[in-house]
Amino acid sequence: MSSEIKNALDEFQGTVEPYALQLGYEHYSADEVLQKLLPSGVDVPGSFEIVGHIAHLNLREEQEPFKLTIGQVILDVLLVRVICFYFDRKTQP
Repeated sequence: MSSEIKNALDEFQGTVEPYALQLGYEHYSADEVLQKLLPSGVDVPGSFEIVGHIAHLNLREEQEPFKLTIGQVILDVLLVRVICFYFDRKTQP
């Protein structure tokens, strides 16, 4: 503990007590949650549009297997009701 904190505690006759802070799912952003849930090598969707209660995401091919996880996090954290996914599949010549 720094001397400044000790001095303030002495001045105001304060004490330091242990406190267990439990953070829930709702305390994190969608980006933070997805960074923990998605495997390494799979980027978190960079941007999406929200219109009313609808979220529209453009996902890349490597994100497709995780579309349900991504969608559920967006539903939970951003309180939207509908998720629309778009996959840009480029055809090879």
